[in-house]
Amino acid sequence: MRNVFISYSHEDEDLREKLETHLAVLRRQGRINIFHDRNIPPGGEIDHQIDQTLNLADIILLLVSADFLDSDYCHKETQIAMERHAQGTACVIPVILRPCDWKAAQFGGLEAVPTDGKPVVEHEPPSIHDKGFLEVARAVRQAVESPASPSAQQEEKSDDHIGRWRSIAEQVESVDREFGARAWFSVGYLYGEKGDYEAAIDAYTKVLHLTPNDAAAYTNRGSARDDLGDHEAAIADYTEALRLDPNDAAAYTNRGSARDDLGDHEAAIADYTEALRLDPNDAAAYTNRGNAKSALGQYEAAIADHTEALRLDPNDAVAYTNRGNAKSALGQYEAAIADHTEALRLDPNLAG
Repeated sequence: MRNVFISYSHEDEDLREKLETHLAVLRRQGRINIFHDRNIPPGGEIDHQIDQTLNLADIILLLVSADFLDSDYCHKETQIAMERHAQGTACVIPVILRPCDWKAAQFGGLEAVPTDGKPVVEHEPPSIHDKGFLEVARAVRQAVESPASPSAQQEEKSDDHIGRWRSIAEQVESVDREFGARAWFSVGYLYGEKGDYEAAIDAYTKVLHLTPNDAAAYTNRGSARDDLGDHEAAIADYTEALRLDPNDAAAYTNRGSARDDLGDHEAAIADYTEALRLDPNDAAAYTNRGNAKSALGQYEAAIADHTEALRLDPNDAVAYTNRGNAKSALGQYEAAIADHTEALRLDPNLAG
């Protein structure tokens, strides 16, 4: 999960809102948490809160227009963003909303979106500009999925970030439930990254107290419970997440895994199948379904699933191992050896 801060001029608020609709899938998947000045609760110390969230953001979007360039607040936020970019602690993405002289600005040397800096408002269809915002959403997804994307993966900064997000949450939760929930969500994610699953569960429970319909919080709390071996409670959380968002393929995959852990392979297969209906490119769902079919002795069907997983991800050593195991169970020993050999080539640690 990445924290995304949006810096923009209020003259462009309608375009900022439209961008957020294009980022909705990432947000509902729990991949991003979005912050901007409208999140700051009334009466709050807005400058202090903006500085805190901006300094904790993993990805900073600069929504560029002439009004943005003319704004003192946006200039200050840009300076902080560029300092963090220079330090390598944040990914800064200029989003060119409207035509302006942005290339002479401090961020002019960064790669902007849409492609070649063509302003969003000049994309079709007129007044909607979906093509331009689609390019922006793809750029954000790429930044989220990039292993080089700055995050709490840096262990030495993790405790500090947890403390700062917790401080924000405690300051604002009584006056702005949504903003407080977003801050607690970040706390939960960071605890999960550290492997402190009990603390993660506590943080996600606070999220759900503030915003009871947050499907991503149910999914993440379920994952933490799964990691602690509490599979029944995890299944209950995944089920609630799916009630709130029936199109969440990841929640189906996660619930299937928990059901596998409890030995309910038929129900697990049903969940993986639904996940694949929603997302046919989910290699993990194919791998997991293949394992569940192997557990039921359905080795031919398992091989077919592992083969599809490998088509989607040819470097998945575990999928080669699992397919080799299924082939061995059918007496196809030469083919099994070939799969295990390829698995070891990809990941020599499997030899242990």
